[in-house]
Amino acid sequence: MDCTTEGNGDLYGVGVRTGLYLQWAAGFLLRNWNGSWKTISAVRVVNNAICYAIIVTMIIGQAKGSALSLDFLLVYYLTIALFYSESYNLLKKRDAAGNEQGYLLRPDFPLVAQNFLCALISVFGVWFWIQGVYQVESPTCPAKAACLGLFPLMSTPWRRFAAAISAITGILFIAFFVVHLTDLLPGLNKGPVRRVNQIGIRLARIFQFASARRIDLDPSHSRYTYRIKTSSTESILRPQLSKAPTNFSGLVKFTHWAIINLLGPLIAIVSVERMLQANHLTTESIATSSGQMISLFTGIASIFVAVADIVRGSWAQQRKDLAEEFLELQAHERSRPLNAKETRTLVRQLLVNEGQRDPAFLEEIIQTSASDIMSIPNPLVENDELESSPDTASKLSNAIRLGNEDTFRRLLEAIGPNCHDKLGKPPLWWAVACQQPQFVTTLLERHDIEVNCRDHANRQTPLGYVAQKGDLSMLKLLLSHKDIEVDVRNKHGQTPFLEAAANGHVEIMEDLAKHGADPNCRDQNGYSPLTWAVLSGHDPVIKTLLAMNEMNPNLVDENGQQPLCWASKKGNKTAVRLLLEHRSKAEIDHKDRQGRTSLCWASMTDQVEVVKILTEDGADPFPRDTSERTPLIWAAMRGHLEVVKYLCGQASQRDPSQIDAKDIESRTPLSWAVRNNHEEIVKVLLGHGSDIKSRDSEGQIPLFIAAQNCNVKICKLLVGRNRVYVEDDGYDFERILQLSDEDS
Repeated sequence: MDCTTEGNGDLYGVGVRTGLYLQWAAGFLLRNWNGSWKTISAVRVVNNAICYAIIVTMIIGQAKGSALSLDFLLVYYLTIALFYSESYNLLKKRDAAGNEQGYLLRPDFPLVAQNFLCALISVFGVWFWIQGVYQVESPTCPAKAACLGLFPLMSTPWRRFAAAISAITGILFIAFFVVHLTDLLPGLNKGPVRRVNQIGIRLARIFQFASARRIDLDPSHSRYTYRIKTSSTESILRPQLSKAPTNFSGLVKFTHWAIINLLGPLIAIVSVERMLQANHLTTESIATSSGQMISLFTGIASIFVAVADIVRGSWAQQRKDLAEEFLELQAHERSRPLNAKETRTLVRQLLVNEGQRDPAFLEEIIQTSASDIMSIPNPLVENDELESSPDTASKLSNAIRLGNEDTFRRLLEAIGPNCHDKLGKPPLWWAVACQQPQFVTTLLERHDIEVNCRDHANRQTPLGYVAQKGDLSMLKLLLSHKDIEVDVRNKHGQTPFLEAAANGHVEIMEDLAKHGADPNCRDQNGYSPLTWAVLSGHDPVIKTLLAMNEMNPNLVDENGQQPLCWASKKGNKTAVRLLLEHRSKAEIDHKDRQGRTSLCWASMTDQVEVVKILTEDGADPFPRDTSERTPLIWAAMRGHLEVVKYLCGQASQRDPSQIDAKDIESRTPLSWAVRNNHEEIVKVLLGHGSDIKSRDSEGQIPLFIAAQNCNVKICKLLVGRNRVYVEDDGYDFERILQLSDEDS
């Protein structure tokens, strides 16, 4: 007898199995070779997505009665047994000497999602082995279960054992889910290491899992971590395989590690393959199954990511400490050394900011330092260590920041005024940024100074920097130099004048304008100073710019939009009125590349007051864009009730046909309001006589669209306007209304 049975490839096809095995291998490598937590979480997110898809597919098959009795056990092995060791977060913690000190508990969203996944399938398993196994199809020949060995699937002892295991794992994963969720939620804004609640501490201590230790950075701030108490025994939950001694204890340690990390996955892989072979299960090929291909490719990608992360982590251990780089950068921005209080503040800022951005950073800090005080490199704190820097240009930069005039003059004579330091900034840039006028004056007096020098990162000149920051005294010093260029652009194409306008510095703009700065300059996106002032909401800047005779208020950006368009879109009534006061210059009905006017954008963004201002000042209330849509169509489409009311009133007074204006798809404002279920707007449009029988390009009338949406209220509004039912393409609208009413 041929026992071949067609199975579901999306559940356990060769592509799905291979992808999940690779996902497990990626997690195994990351856990045991110090992968970063950021990468571990990313791999777990991908794994969760695949496992959730498999489980949903299986449950749908169970509900439809198309599942096989073998499906659940195969899925259980491929999700629970294969990945059970991923269901808790414990990180190895080491002291400053590198000795293992304990473990750190850290919940995150991917972990909680996996806990829920495991709990869900386990609870489902209890029901399946008690009742569900009788409600699914059997394979061609008697089904055989496997747990390394083979057993009759329907035997009572096996089903009782399987139900008991499902119940135990269900309870365990529900407990993990509750503990990790309650630990995660209170600390979402406090970085990735959080104080475990009392329930979590009690449960953790049962498993010899965690105990609290307090780290004080100063008397008013504290941070918590959790680690196992010092003990002669290894942790039950997360052993790490290291250099095993050649004695009995080393063998015990290796055995313990293998049980936790390898036994469950080994049982899962062997059992799955044996069940498929023993039951003669076949599935479609990988090439014909998108589910198998997705699983396979994500598994391959996870392996590559895991290997890259481990290699990168090994290389990164030889690099300068990130905390040192952070503090060095902060020191560059200051004109004096960091004191102890400032250092502690910066360390706290580093922990919070970097911990929220990249959890792996805080993990590295905790694992590599057992002390409560981070070591600060002396060259950043003490003046007498200044000469230890290997970069001569950086010595000059440090002298400027620290105000060390003797060192500054000695190094200036030695290397000149135009050398860039290791951060790519010249001395004049630092003197301006650190507000050291005596150094600025000295540098500007030199005949060889490059007053228009730039930093390497942003291609910004000292003049651009002071314009951005609004430093008027430094601006006057720079403008006193005969070779200063006021319209030099940074890497974004922005001149100092534009940077001053974008940041709201009116006096800076006025001084630059006196020295010939172009008020009509535009950056690489086509934004002018006036556009930036509108975008930033700096009304005094707008007023100052419009008062300049040479200012052109109609400059367009790369999208063809003028400042008036942006002011209308943002709902800035003051800016709109200021721009409209220049009626001789402002083009109130100018269209951008999409054919939209300022009034159109105001209607799209629900700026009813701006719509009124523009209309009262002479703007056309019914322009059409490239899609033939009017402001009324856009407002009705997006549900902007007050705008619709106002424009309907304008249409009634000026051109009633605009109520039923059609766009490129032949849809009227009423068609769009009905399509998007805006009931109040439908009432307004009907009250102004909108045509309920107007057909769009697909031949649909508003009533048919409302019936398709099962929106009974709108259907009744439309029917109430016309008691004559229309039959369209064979559909009986009276019957559709009846069905829609039942659905509601």
